[in-house]
Amino acid sequence: MAAAPDPTGESKLVDSMHAYYVKQFDNLVGVKDGKFGTARIESSQIAAHSRDGGDPGYDPQGFQTTVQIYGAHGKPLKPADVSLRYRRLPGPVHVGERVVDPSMLAMSIVPDIDLVKNAVTQWAQDGGKPYVASPGGVYWEARPIRLSKTECLKCHQGLKMGDPVAVMVYRVLPKVKK
Repeated sequence: MAAAPDPTGESKLVDSMHAYYVKQFDNLVGVKDGKFGTARIESSQIAAHSRDGGDPGYDPQGFQTTVQIYGAHGKPLKPADVSLRYRRLPGPVHVGERVVDPSMLAMSIVPDIDLVKNAVTQWAQDGGKPYVASPGGVYWEARPIRLSKTECLKCHQGLKMGDPVAVMVYRVLPKVKK
């Protein structure tokens, strides 16, 4: 089911979304106050906050997206141990738009857990390349969040720099004009 990402459209949007979320994890503001893992994620843009908000996939032109983060409570990722840690629900569908196939909407909010487990299994073999699947015509792409700060090693025992510590799962559904 894994395939090379489409360099246009869906995967290009995932590139910008993933860069945003990696930046959120790399920002250690709040860690001293006990904000760890997904508690540091901010998907909205609020001017008074100290972090940059505004997930570029929340309301992109032509697509509706969701984001899920799976992890193993800071431990090394193993397929049997991953669980849902964060979910950004679908962005809006504006007046005059609809998703390409509305029947896909309800079934496509959360990926099948096997997609997440398959991504983790694949990453153990290929080093963490994007895992793409399209069950039922819905575009899903899973990418790793890697341990990138030496300050994080004391809490993420059993991991080393560059190891995947979380699974980002992006769902991209095309929208069309009514």
